[in-house]
Amino acid sequence: MDPSIVIFAIESAVKLGSKVYEVLVDETAERALVLPVGNLFQDVQVTVATQFFLRTENRHLIDTGGPYENFTPEEQRAAYRTLLDINRRLDDPAASFDQAIEIVTRLHAFEQLKAGFGAKSPARRILGTLIEIGIDYFATHPEALGKDSSARRVIESFISGLTDTDFAEASLAEIAGDLISAALRTFEKNVTLIDDDKRVQALLAGVARSLATDIDAATSPGVKLERKQLFKRIGSSILRGGATAFSENIELFLPSDEDSHNALERLVQSTLTQVLAGIQGKEDLFTNDSIELVFRSAIGAVGENADLFTKNQLLQQLIARTLKALTDTQGRKLFSDQTVAVILREALEVVHDNVETLVDPRKPQQQLLANAVAAMARSLATSLAGSGQIKDLLSARQLIELSRMVFQEVARHPEQLLGDNLDDDKRTALAQVIGSVASALGDDPTRLINGAGFIELVHIALQVAVSNADKLVNLESAKPETNVLFKAIQQVTLAVTEQGDPRKIVTRDVFVEIIRRVLPVVSANLDLLLDGGKPVADTVRAVLAFAGDTFKNRINGANLPLLIEQLLRLVLQRELNLAENTAVEKAVTEILKMA
Repeated sequence: MDPSIVIFAIESAVKLGSKVYEVLVDETAERALVLPVGNLFQDVQVTVATQFFLRTENRHLIDTGGPYENFTPEEQRAAYRTLLDINRRLDDPAASFDQAIEIVTRLHAFEQLKAGFGAKSPARRILGTLIEIGIDYFATHPEALGKDSSARRVIESFISGLTDTDFAEASLAEIAGDLISAALRTFEKNVTLIDDDKRVQALLAGVARSLATDIDAATSPGVKLERKQLFKRIGSSILRGGATAFSENIELFLPSDEDSHNALERLVQSTLTQVLAGIQGKEDLFTNDSIELVFRSAIGAVGENADLFTKNQLLQQLIARTLKALTDTQGRKLFSDQTVAVILREALEVVHDNVETLVDPRKPQQQLLANAVAAMARSLATSLAGSGQIKDLLSARQLIELSRMVFQEVARHPEQLLGDNLDDDKRTALAQVIGSVASALGDDPTRLINGAGFIELVHIALQVAVSNADKLVNLESAKPETNVLFKAIQQVTLAVTEQGDPRKIVTRDVFVEIIRRVLPVVSANLDLLLDGGKPVADTVRAVLAFAGDTFKNRINGANLPLLIEQLLRLVLQRELNLAENTAVEKAVTEILKMA
């Protein structure tokens, strides 16, 4: 295909104005441009018409290959009337009759281009559709006809990108119109998104082929119609997402030669095909904005790891399994429809930055983040000791923030947090850590923390657990209550809630800080807890008692966590007996001197 011929045809039709447009180019997707158009002008004598075409400057019109080749004298008269009427309708008909001749010549070249693809070729329909959409667009945006306009570049790049396409697929012809319309809308006010024609070609051609393949795979007319309607809805969003990914990674996505351009085109096609396959059946969970973000993240991840993602269908599996974990029975108890697409996008972003730890080339079928989602759902979707649920603490934004943090920790420590128990999500260290935190807070967690505090507690617990997971969590059981980690946090909770805090110095922030200081000490000194004692609870109670009496003028919320930490270390290392009041008071005095 020659993009310049298509652009010339559009420009010519725009110049003619709306009335002749209706005659010349209406339904060009289905039939040829009609030349001559008939009795649009006053009658002229046959001799005048034939003499006009016999002039040296006009002979090309009737010579071999010209628009009026082999016309009879009567047909030449009709053709001459057409030229007269076209000339009359131009903005400045007195300037030059040459404009009318040029328009006819260009339209004829376009007809020859279409004819070269056969009578009912999909390529013919694509070209006709492009002309119709181009005329409509440029008629309302005449400034976009400029040589370097984004709209002109979009059409030229789209045609160039399809040059080597096998047009046997009827679906490609059917979606071409919607796609080019979406492209014009997308880049009309976002010309800076793509500043290289090769990338425009690769993006448009890759998207077109992926959509065509998807529609061709539909098993029934009803499914085909549904897919077409989906693509019409998300077309602009897909293009924006891809264009933004290109703009954010210019060096990565800048084709240096024809081979790299073709590779980029295939990468776009493969990425979109895998995204569409991954969300199959769950498209309703995605808005235009969210599908844009997902495709943007996906193409960024694939761009840096093309062989790994495309050869193993890794992206499709990641998306499909993550969505399954988010929307199965347990997932539905935690994740709302509004959070699904965003959390999927977070997963893709983490994979983008951590392929080396999250993907084993020898076992690409493993989807660690999907397992992480499932572990989160099963750990947080259960009821607490009372009637409340820990998820009630979390807003949609905080649930997304928690997911992002968990994904990042899994990326840093996949072996420690997921290990070999991928077939039983609740018996992973990740699930046990989250479950321990959630369960240990009791049936009134809001007394001690808010949503942000819970996220921070999980983060603290994960960081401590990865250094000593085999001792802090019990992977032989799916019950968090069997974990030392659970017991340590629960003892702090019970001490604060049962002992009481008449001075109200254990704020939500102070409680989180106490846990931050207690857990590392417990992890390094496990003997007393493993023996069934309650040294953590006893230490916290003792400190709170001092804070309300003997040391009420020395202990506050700022130094309370440090005091608990230092005193607990002495207790766990058996250097201090809490039953010996004098020794305890002396230890508290010494610690407060350093606080």
